[in-house]
Amino acid sequence: MMPFVQGTLYNLAICGWQSYNRNARIHGSTIGARLRRWWYGVNNWTVPPEKTRR
Repeated sequence: MMPFVQGTLYNLAICGWQSYNRNARIHGSTIGARLRRWWYGVNNWTVPPEKTRR
């Protein structure tokens, strides 16, 4: 029973993290956006262009 519960919680955590990252923005003034921009700079990644909303 315990491995089932652990697997279920792990799966929910991974799915939640993927959903959060899919909707997270890198452009903006929130703490999360600043943290993501900092992390891109630390790893020498290029910041993706801002998506335009329709």
